[in-house]
Amino acid sequence: MTTSNHRPYTYPDGKIDIPSHTGRAGGVKYTDYAIDKFLQTAASRPWFKNTVFVIVADHNGGSAGKTSLPAWRYKIPFLIYAPNIIEPNTISKISSQIDLMPTLFSIMNWSYESKFYGKDILDEAFHERAFI
Repeated sequence: MTTSNHRPYTYPDGKIDIPSHTGRAGGVKYTDYAIDKFLQTAASRPWFKNTVFVIVADHNGGSAGKTSLPAWRYKIPFLIYAPNIIEPNTISKISSQIDLMPTLFSIMNWSYESKFYGKDILDEAFHERAFI
């Protein structure tokens, strides 16, 4: 990806139908384009079938620079893409970025000793909560 979804929203011309420098909608659409192109290119590589891709954001639009943190603006994507390793699924539990690594390790059946504050969101004992 060659852009950020922050001002000034610049990205290469001719990739999407929204001109560069025109706002967040173009930045978001270009991000979708770039992730799709990246995954399509990766799919042609021999290592693809053994690779786990993780896509996560830090916040959504309009939350940066506020003195009071609006919790609803911190609903972000946490996508794990590994079509040859895990079955597609949607998890709607309230969780936080700190839960990413324990959950990823669980999906990969990795045992580990750690002092992670996060928890595996797939564990039935997981208690929903969010930290922002």
